[in-house]
Amino acid sequence: MEKKPDELFLLVSSLDKNEKGYFRKFCRIYSNSEEGNYLRLFDCLSKMEEYDEVVIRQKFAGEKFLQQLGVTKHYLKNLIIRALRNYYDDQFPRIGRLASFMDAYVMLKKGLTESACNRAKKELAAAIKAEYFVEVLLWADFLQTLHVQSGEFKGRNDPAANSFTARMSAIKQYENLAEYENLTARAMKLDVYKGDATGKEASLLLKHPLLASVDAALSGKAKMMYANVLSKIYRSGGELNKATRVLNEVASHFESTGALAGFTAINHFVLYNEMLNNITRQNIPEMEDVVYRAKNLVTVREKDFSALEKQLAESCITEHEINLLLYKKEPQKALKSLQNSPSFKKETLHSKLVHIELAFFKAWAYLQLKEFDKALDAVNDGINFDYEEYTYVIQELYLLNILIHLELGNFSIMKRQFALAENFVKKYEHNYHINMHIVSGLKQISKHTVKKDNAALKKSITGLAGYLNNEKTVQKAYLEIWLESKLKA
Repeated sequence: MEKKPDELFLLVSSLDKNEKGYFRKFCRIYSNSEEGNYLRLFDCLSKMEEYDEVVIRQKFAGEKFLQQLGVTKHYLKNLIIRALRNYYDDQFPRIGRLASFMDAYVMLKKGLTESACNRAKKELAAAIKAEYFVEVLLWADFLQTLHVQSGEFKGRNDPAANSFTARMSAIKQYENLAEYENLTARAMKLDVYKGDATGKEASLLLKHPLLASVDAALSGKAKMMYANVLSKIYRSGGELNKATRVLNEVASHFESTGALAGFTAINHFVLYNEMLNNITRQNIPEMEDVVYRAKNLVTVREKDFSALEKQLAESCITEHEINLLLYKKEPQKALKSLQNSPSFKKETLHSKLVHIELAFFKAWAYLQLKEFDKALDAVNDGINFDYEEYTYVIQELYLLNILIHLELGNFSIMKRQFALAENFVKKYEHNYHINMHIVSGLKQISKHTVKKDNAALKKSITGLAGYLNNEKTVQKAYLEIWLESKLKA
């Protein structure tokens, strides 16, 4: 039987340099001793690569706390969690909101009833506005208890009755949201089904009464899920226009009614981003319009975005703008945009995904420019990066790699290039059938090119182009453009 990992060691190992520094300060204040048992044990664990209790017992031989090491470890774990709660108070708003709930109870316990009541009313109003339904229930229950205890339960319009109304409304909205969460989970599984099973499950989902109209969704969060579920269903059937239409319906709904409670600026932006992910290369004017709306949203509601949300939104907009330039076959402008964009500057890369996307866009641009050595360098830069979480982009790089070698006429090594792509697709299985079909089609193109069988070559190119058109694979635009160039040649 596999030994259960030590939770305290896992917790200590997960801490970064800043978190460890904060805990040491917290622990010294708490224990009034730099050499306190908890801090000494913490430092010992921090230096371990693997948990080894023997090392601990040898290092602290003769220390009294070893007699109850399990208790000491348990207390240290709780102490670290308390420190992290303080550390993340400002960074994670939910921690601050829950701390505010504890503050109100302390006020009430110490007889500061009016202050506790004012705090609760303020937090309840904020929770209702933000659609934090669980927190609405907590604060409404707190106020209900407070008002009943203070004898304010006098009629339907009294404070206690208002708290009751808030609770009932939150319960109704929360149940509605939970149903949409269930529909979301079902829609997310559509990729798992094979063949006709996908269509059958999609048909069942489309008949659900909660997907009949956006009005069935009782909150901003639920309306977001309504849009995302329908978009996912339509995408699974290749109906990208319908997916875009439903996303646009909800985005327009919010634009006409104003910001709905719980519908944050980043929620609104996500709708635009999803729309852009559904628009094919054949609808460039529509794509330009949505990019404009997304940029306008970030400008108009700038104060409603956190710094991280704004950075993410601007990065996504840049990505779509570069896609547009490459769709329009303007690779020089695309490369210049990459060079000037803060989101894609190497010294400010904020995630592995951005690094890999940078490699993808460079490879695609240099392929259009027929600067194949630079294109290969970009492909290798992306493929050799740590890609475990971003296989869907890496697969496109493997396919781009094949196109570049076909352009270079490296037919002696094509067998290996095809094998590399196939092995990667088989390992990670993202869009498995589509990508394997594409690799198979490119093999035929390679074979007919070597044999100089122009009729068969044209048939293979036309067949693969037709397949991509039927699948409406937005992310394969680079391949569509390459196939078009081969047909013209």
